[in-house]
Amino acid sequence: MTIPALSLTPTERRILEWIRAHPGQSRADIARIVKVSKAMLSKAVGRFLDHGLVTERREDAPAQGRGQPALLLKTVPDAVIGIGVELTTRGLDVAALNLDCGVLVREVVPPPTDVDPPALVAEVDAAIDQVLAKAGGRRTMIAGIGVAVPGILDRQGRISELTPTQRHIPFKALGDGLRARRDVPVYLENDGPAYAEAIAPGAPRDSLFYLIIDHGIGGKIVTGRRMYRGGFNQAGNIGGMLPEPGPRPTLTDLARHLGVTLTDLTDPFLQDLLDRRPDRLTDWLDHRAPLLSEPLSAVVQLLNPEVIVLGGAFPPAYYAEMIDRISLDEYDVPDRMPITKPALRIATLTGKAARAAASATIPILHFLTGEV
Repeated sequence: MTIPALSLTPTERRILEWIRAHPGQSRADIARIVKVSKAMLSKAVGRFLDHGLVTERREDAPAQGRGQPALLLKTVPDAVIGIGVELTTRGLDVAALNLDCGVLVREVVPPPTDVDPPALVAEVDAAIDQVLAKAGGRRTMIAGIGVAVPGILDRQGRISELTPTQRHIPFKALGDGLRARRDVPVYLENDGPAYAEAIAPGAPRDSLFYLIIDHGIGGKIVTGRRMYRGGFNQAGNIGGMLPEPGPRPTLTDLARHLGVTLTDLTDPFLQDLLDRRPDRLTDWLDHRAPLLSEPLSAVVQLLNPEVIVLGGAFPPAYYAEMIDRISLDEYDVPDRMPITKPALRIATLTGKAARAAASATIPILHFLTGEV
């Protein structure tokens, strides 16, 4: 049995999240900034210390004047972990992340041979056991399990549509089965990569736009660490602004351009290709990446996010090449003050490992904020 994470009150969550984001502050500083009484702060910190969530040590520098140096607090990242699962016809990928969104362990195994729910749940559960053993045993508190769902979920978290190639996988039954076996929350989600950016240490708290570029193109809007889905659950999906069957900077398009199969586009193959940089790749980047300028300029005008993040199944270096070729000025008006542009940066988690690891951030997010 895994050990479920503590059930925290909203006030305790605010305090813990502040300590996580601002390590090395004293109780007095935290109580003043988070706006809680010293008694309430002491009660929460005492509970955190009892369960190994934080440490409290005196600062190294000598105190100025009388008295001892202040006691400073910081979280213990590995005290609570989230588990992420990605199951497709290509394989089963399970990852464990800590409170700082650091990847502790990743386990990749062939896809289950049987998608009958009981057998499938048992096989995925066994892979989770392997990850937990490598992550430091089962005494660590488990925030929950995030399962990547290749499709669309409605506002209640119910699966409304699955990618055709993965439609035969019983994701709901998998979630129900893991919940019963592990006695921890299980979240079926397709927005893990965007949430991963929203809760990474130092992430913008107000607004970000996450551009997903892998087998297709899509987008996610996160405001105040909540996903904005729109009236019909399609907000942020900019894929339609680059209509198919036209050229698009996707894995599928790159494979077609190079005359190889999708299965050939492994991470080592893609990295070697970029290192060699043949003319065909440079031509592809020079033509495809600028196509993102117009839709992302529209994102700037409509949302004005703090940051635009590029991520997906490509290695990080590919997104760096794309960023160098993207302009956010397409809708600026001559002789008028241009709108402030967001930073363009690469996602924290990219490549084939991204989705399982990112799904593990869902339970971490819920543990820290009570929101998904």
